[in-house]
Amino acid sequence: MKELSREYKDRPMSPLDSAVWHVEHASRHPRGPLSSPGKNMSRMELNLLDVYAVLAVTILAILWITRSLVRASFNLFRLRRSQKLHSN
Repeated sequence: MKELSREYKDRPMSPLDSAVWHVEHASRHPRGPLSSPGKNMSRMELNLLDVYAVLAVTILAILWITRSLVRASFNLFRLRRSQKLHSN
């Protein structure tokens, strides 16, 4: 921990000078790393609408398949039960 403290204190600039340099750098380069990449994206890309659509379709498909399987198993159960009743 002491080594980390020593490295932190051995900086070439003070924190204030470093902050001033970063602000000046950002003002000299307006299209630099501080500008948002979402500025050049479409609304669909920015809001991830395609991802939500795929998730919704997947969830709906799983629900539909589950519903179909439950229905088929109930129908099979009813059919076997009615065959048992008619055979007795």
